[in-house]
Amino acid sequence: MNTLEIRKQLLIAESEVLRARVYEDICTIRAGAQALNRQVKSASTIASTVALAVAGFTAIKGAMRTKGNGAHEAKTSMLSRLVSGARIATGVWSALRSRSQ
Repeated sequence: MNTLEIRKQLLIAESEVLRARVYEDICTIRAGAQALNRQVKSASTIASTVALAVAGFTAIKGAMRTKGNGAHEAKTSMLSRLVSGARIATGVWSALRSRSQ
């Protein structure tokens, strides 16, 4: 073999090594993107659940406030509070189920 043929073989070998490194880098980037995607989904679910919980607490607090004014103040009916609580529980349950999937 002359020097040009040897140099050609070395360049081919080097290009194969670089191609393999690029492939490894792409795999690493893809894995990092997938991990980031999972974290974003998890954070989104947590934020949704927290927002739902805050809305629930606000609704419960509002349901417990008294209605009317003056001497004729009356508390919210038990049925109204139960319906509000069921609505909140359904929302929380849905959020928690979507988080576990």
